[in-house]
Amino acid sequence: MADIVLKNKKGEDVVYYGVTTVSFNTTDEDKLAVYTEGEAEEQSVELDFSSGDMEIVPGAGKVITKVHIACPENLVPENIKDGVVVAGIPGGMMGSDQLPQLNAVSISRNSNIVTITNPSTNGNFVEGYKVYNHGKLVLRLDNVSSFGVELLNDGAGEYAVTVAPVNDKFVDGEQSGAVTATMRGITEAFTNLGSETVEKVTLDGLGWSTVIVPDDGYYLPEDITVTQDGEAKAFTYDSYTGELTIENITGEIVVTAVAFETPKLRRSALEVNDQSLTVTLPKYSDWTNIYANDELIDSLYHPTTFWLEDVEGAEYGFTLNSSGYWQSDNKAVASSYAIAKILIHAVVDTTVTLSYISYGESANDYGIISELDTMLALSNEADTEGVKQSCKGASSSSVKTLTYDVVAGEHFICVKYIKDSATNSYNDTLQVKVSATN
Repeated sequence: MADIVLKNKKGEDVVYYGVTTVSFNTTDEDKLAVYTEGEAEEQSVELDFSSGDMEIVPGAGKVITKVHIACPENLVPENIKDGVVVAGIPGGMMGSDQLPQLNAVSISRNSNIVTITNPSTNGNFVEGYKVYNHGKLVLRLDNVSSFGVELLNDGAGEYAVTVAPVNDKFVDGEQSGAVTATMRGITEAFTNLGSETVEKVTLDGLGWSTVIVPDDGYYLPEDITVTQDGEAKAFTYDSYTGELTIENITGEIVVTAVAFETPKLRRSALEVNDQSLTVTLPKYSDWTNIYANDELIDSLYHPTTFWLEDVEGAEYGFTLNSSGYWQSDNKAVASSYAIAKILIHAVVDTTVTLSYISYGESANDYGIISELDTMLALSNEADTEGVKQSCKGASSSSVKTLTYDVVAGEHFICVKYIKDSATNSYNDTLQVKVSATN
C-alpha cells in the first residue's frame, strides 16, 4: 500500500503512512495537493485463518487496487455449524451442537469414601468426573473410581455430593443422584502457634489429627483445651511433639492453646496405691520435689529419665499396660510388626536395665531389641544387624533382662515385635520396662 502525501499551507509535506482514504473538512481544494506514489497491483489470496487473522501486504513500492479472496473448497455448509455464517456461507451441519452424551453414573458413600459406579453403556469413553456440592462444581478428578469427601474442601456444613462423567469429545453426563454428608469445622484458637493440617474440617463421626507447631521463639504448651459445640471433648495431646488427635467428632470443634514464652518442665504424674506413691517423671527433669499441703517434705534426685516415642511410618506401636510395661500393639494381627523407641535422658553416666517378656509363637512371633542408639527396620522381617537380643525360639512368660552402659546425654533403644501369617500363641506380645543404676 502506498503512502499519501499532503501539502500544508506552508508547502510542507504531511505524510500519512499506510492509508488509502483521507477525508478533509474543507472546501478550499486549491490549498490541497494529494497524490499517491507506487505502481498499482492486484492480489489473489485464499482464505486461511489457521494462524489467526490474515494480513494483506502490498509489494515494495506497489499500491493494492484490488484483492481477490478465494473461498476454500472445504468451506461448505455441511462443515459449518448450523446457525453460524462464515464468509457469507450459512452453516448446515445439523445436530452439530448435539455431540454424543455420556450416561449418568451412580455413586455411594461409605464413611468418607464416595465410590463411583459407571454404567457399561459408557464403555471406555469416560476420562474423568466433575464433582459437585449442591450443584456447584467443586473439582474434576481423572483416573479414579472413588474419592474422599474431604477432597471437596468446601468448608463445614451439609454436603450434597453429585458426580458427572466427562470426556472432551462428549457432552457431560447428567449429574448422579446425591449422597449427603456433614462436614464438621475445626477452629484453632491459637496464640503464637500454628498447625500442620491444612484441612480444618472432618466428616461427621470421624476423627481429626494434626501437629501443633510453635512460632519461632516460642514453645509448645503443656495443656490445651478442646470443646465440641461448647462442651469439653476428649482428646490426646503430646506436649513434647505437638501431636493432637480428636476421635468421633460430631459437632463443631474449637482447639484453644497458648504457647509458652520460655521452655518449661512438665508436671509429674502421680498415682496412689494403698500406702505407696508412684511418680512418673517428666522428660529432662533431674529432681522431683514432694509437697504435703504446699509444704516441701522431700526432694528426689533422678538423673536418668525414660519415655516412649512412636516411630513415624510404623504399622503399630507400643503402649503402657496395667503392669507398668510398654507392650506391643499388634497382638493377633497376621503379617504385622510393632516398633517404638525408648528414649533415655541421662544427666550422668549410668547403667540402664531393660526388663522384657517375649511370649508368643516361639519360632515366628517374637520380640527384637536393638543395640543402644540403633534403629530397627520398619518391617515384619527379622533384623540381622544392630540387634542386642532376638527372642526367636525363647518364648516365655518369665521376665528377662538386658543391660546397657550409657554415657551422659540423649540415647534410645529400639524395640520391635514381628508376626508372621500363621497362628497366635500365649500373650502374643513383647513387653518392656527400663530402669537405671547411677
